[in-house]
Amino acid sequence: MGLPVALAIGIAWAGPFEHLVQDAWNPAQRFFPGLLLEAFVAGGTSEVTATRAFLTVSVYIAVAAALAGTIFARHDITA
Repeated sequence: MGLPVALAIGIAWAGPFEHLVQDAWNPAQRFFPGLLLEAFVAGGTSEVTATRAFLTVSVYIAVAAALAGTIFARHDITA
């Protein structure tokens, strides 16, 4: 795989996929990162407050950073 594939998957996920799932499953607004960022920018929605959206996205970012740090620490990047 590579960077272009990862970017394509990320854009597809945050774009149409989250919105399609949101139409079928109302709690999606409380869990999906793209929808949470939209709620934060909008100052909150009927489903999630701006504070909860910010905190949830912050937790996602912290987990992703810890996971990336662990992977990079164990990966040999000297070659």
